[in-house]
Amino acid sequence: METTFDLDKAQILRDNLDHTLFSWSKQTGLNPINVERAEGVYLWDRDGRRYLDFSSQLMNVNIG
Repeated sequence: METTFDLDKAQILRDNLDHTLFSWSKQTGLNPINVERAEGVYLWDRDGRRYLDFSSQLMNVNIG
């Protein structure tokens, strides 16, 4: 089942910056990726660019 939300790219980025604590980074000057979908270790943004997710492993190690 796929869920679709009708939010524009700018609104998603604003919400992300307003409501997410980026504890591993400085709190100003962030440029988060607007992720549209994910599969395995890959993420795709709304412009179709594919990213390899290297950061999730660090969060799992910290959580234990």
